[in-house]
Amino acid sequence: MNNKIIIISVIVAILFLGFSFAVIGLTDSREPLTRTEFIDAEPMKNRFLDWINQNRAEKNLSAINMDAKLSEIAYKEALRIANANSTEYAEIVSQDENDVVKSYGYGCVGNDNNPATVRGVAFASEHTRYPGELEPFVKYYMNQVVSESESYGIIFSPDASKIGMGIAMSAEKFYVLQYVCGLENKEEEIDWSKITLMEPNSMEFFYYPNPEDTENRDVFQKFVLIRLSEHLGGDANDVSAFRAYSAVSISTDHCVTKYWPDGGRQRLEDPCWGTVYRAIDGLIIQNTDPVLITSPMALPYLDLSMDENGSLYIEPPVWTVEKNGVVGYGRSMSAQEIHQGSKAIADSVKKSHPNHPSIPVSFAGYGLAEVDASHNKIESRYYDYSSMGHHSVYLDIANVSAQDQKYFLNLAKHDSETWQIGDTLISVGGNAFDENNTSQDPSQGYVIQFLLDGFKYRVSGANLELLKKSIVANFFPEYSYDDMFLVSVTEK
Repeated sequence: MNNKIIIISVIVAILFLGFSFAVIGLTDSREPLTRTEFIDAEPMKNRFLDWINQNRAEKNLSAINMDAKLSEIAYKEALRIANANSTEYAEIVSQDENDVVKSYGYGCVGNDNNPATVRGVAFASEHTRYPGELEPFVKYYMNQVVSESESYGIIFSPDASKIGMGIAMSAEKFYVLQYVCGLENKEEEIDWSKITLMEPNSMEFFYYPNPEDTENRDVFQKFVLIRLSEHLGGDANDVSAFRAYSAVSISTDHCVTKYWPDGGRQRLEDPCWGTVYRAIDGLIIQNTDPVLITSPMALPYLDLSMDENGSLYIEPPVWTVEKNGVVGYGRSMSAQEIHQGSKAIADSVKKSHPNHPSIPVSFAGYGLAEVDASHNKIESRYYDYSSMGHHSVYLDIANVSAQDQKYFLNLAKHDSETWQIGDTLISVGGNAFDENNTSQDPSQGYVIQFLLDGFKYRVSGANLELLKKSIVANFFPEYSYDDMFLVSVTEK
């Protein structure tokens, strides 16, 4: 299914107990419990439905009804997930919701009495016993729905007509499913002849090579079409503005990935493993599956072309690791290809922030992975592609005021060093100087800060020597590393 599995805190999942159709497996023995032994679910379901419909009314939307059959299906599917092994789990969560409900003989009908689409959202959390006080968790749930964009979009869709809610519980986790009936099926709405009408920083799912075969959907034929954000070239009305990647994650879970247009993200994410892929080339830049990934890999892609009328076409792919990639396994990326993608990101930032210092394509031996650029601050992350591990270096460059420039350096800070190159003082701190530090994050060992030409620089990483050398090479090119000297050391 193309629902989203979100790993959230125990508290969030607990408050979804109000949505339960039935509950099983409170103990490790997985002996079933009746609903009355655990919680009276019906009042909670009604309370949440009242809240949903109250908010829908405020938005001038019609009320959504609880559907008993859809709730039963949601419970049974949640129960399957709760009792599945890793292989079965990947297969279950990759199913299309419409295929699932059809297998139970359920036909979704919208407000206009015509066949409609079902969308699903799944939540999983660590197992715990249910507390006596409900109200704090009720309020927390409401906040989660409002803040979580996809759940919000589904529940408060103008086309939604019915909702089914179900929860099952294994010895380890809660599994909560919600099915909403009545939504438009955007996967079948792509008009390739009018593709330039697709907004920048947006996405659509589609199937290839059999988009018309709606009865035999195969998740391994599911792709995501992205129109890049404007700063990455998505404002161009040509083929360069688009990317088409396999929606199947490169992990043992084989979950459905999705593009997130939110500020600070604008990337593809695997909801099961948590793997992050950058939009410019589909390259993995965070949270790799160590079972499958030992070298740089990217999502398989489709080559696109556009004719003079603006119609988009898919070129025949070559499904090998070296060419278009292998669905579910990935596409190999050379150092040159990684550099090209990183340079495209750096160039886009320079274009959108012409008065800001340029960001390096590589830093301290790591390659540029992603950038979050706002009006007065650019946050960059560099990734260790050589090991595909969890090591990163962070570089933030922000505008500073005259007061910041005057009072920035406090030479009396505990556990710090002050260095100098030219007229610039450089402060070095971080938990690497703290003997009592127990942090296991090697990326945050040292924090280096300095002011230069009206900007505040902040660099963090594990290898102090490499960080200092990269700072000199990139921001003080008129000097050599030997020109940097130690001014003071402050200890507790």
